[in-house]
Amino acid sequence: MSKRISLMAAALCAACGSTPESNQAIDRPLRIGSQAYQSGQLADARMAFQRATTAATLYDDNARLADAWLAKGASEVLLGEFAAAEQSYRSAKLEAIAGNVPDKVLQADIGLAETTRRQGQLASALAQYENLRQKSGLTVTNQTQIDLGLALCLLADGQLAAAEKLLQPWLAQQADLPPASRSAVLANSARLRLAQGDSAKASELAQAALEIDREARNPPAIAADHALLAEIYRHAGRSDEAQWHLDVARRIQGLTGQKVAPY
Repeated sequence: MSKRISLMAAALCAACGSTPESNQAIDRPLRIGSQAYQSGQLADARMAFQRATTAATLYDDNARLADAWLAKGASEVLLGEFAAAEQSYRSAKLEAIAGNVPDKVLQADIGLAETTRRQGQLASALAQYENLRQKSGLTVTNQTQIDLGLALCLLADGQLAAAEKLLQPWLAQQADLPPASRSAVLANSARLRLAQGDSAKASELAQAALEIDREARNPPAIAADHALLAEIYRHAGRSDEAQWHLDVARRIQGLTGQKVAPY
């Protein structure tokens, strides 16, 4: 199970935003969906975001419709509904273009790249992330999202040195990053150390990510951290600890509606 939290958080921050032209018919289901998402009730979040897309369509509000589709896509990615997520992100991109909201266009493109990666289409995902990396005007959050996704592609492809080159600068400055990005950097660095055969360092990094996600009360991230620790301990030959972490991950995923982590 891969670690990718910053993308989801960014989509939901956009969805929760309010403006002087606030429309409660749209904003209320967005808020309800965001609260459900943050508490780990992903299916409920998805339904609320679907209601938001309906309301935003009725009022022909491109910007909020992009928000709703982005948030719906974020929920669907975590639920493992990749075809639906891809459609949601494509819809978000079209609305963001129509509403002239370039930052939401970028978020949709990052979401599409992440959805491609999670489906195991590494070559396509690598190309998408590389293209995004060349764009101008990226924020630090954007850069972190893109580099983390690209690093995971490289790890899956066995390109450990290239993945380390991407991750190391972010690990060095992780203390200055927002919590979601910090935990993602730590967890992905743990995956790198595991691939390099350093289970002790991998465990240390994954545990640090878990502590951040516990403090943030992010159930899907907590489950991902436990699944990662289970993998680390399994490789270290510590089967009892591996099983305990796996059981915790599966219990949480059963409550969030996610697909249960395999051993």
